Amino acid sequence: MANLHRGEIEAQFGGRVYRLCLTLGALAELENAFGADDLVALAARIEKGRLRARDLVTIISCGLRGAGATLSDGEVAALTPYAPARLRAVRGTSGVTFSLLRRARRDGDGWQLIDIPLGEEIEAYELDLLRNGSLVRTLTMTGASVLYAAAQETLDFGAAQSGFDIQVFQMSAAVGRGFPFTARVLV
Repeated sequence: MANLHRGEIEAQFGGRVYRLCLTLGALAELENAFGADDLVALAARIEKGRLRARDLVTIISCGLRGAGATLSDGEVAALTPYAPARLRAVRGTSGVTFSLLRRARRDGDGWQLIDIPLGEEIEAYELDLLRNGSLVRTLTMTGASVLYAAAQETLDFGAAQSGFDIQVFQMSAAVGRGFPFTARVLV
């Protein structure tokens, strides 16, 4: 059980409960990983919210090691969903439908299957629409496609767009957002 007075938390990864703790050693490891000169610089970097999936793996790994676990960054990354692939955008009368192809971390290379195994408790994705690198809207997907309504597009961009800068993440109950698929997708 986590000791909140020591700054510990519990999190579930890959069906197992782990303790995480940002000890002085874990914080020093994070400073080194992020190239921060001190804790203020580390906090400023994290506060910006511009973290890659690899950064999240590093933060989780350091917290696990701070609580005494022996998982490497690679072992934590193995719990992280791969980025989706083949994102497409098609404009219809109701708006733009984004669709994707999911990828699997394990058991996804069999030729006999029509679709690869999900590898997660549920199929869910988050699609971030960006403008000049800033988040405009996040669409939540419960399958391999989602409609971006024409009214939302007009509200967000002022007019229909010929393309979108996006990031898409497969979601995991264990680690949250997986590795991102980042691209400019033409409609």
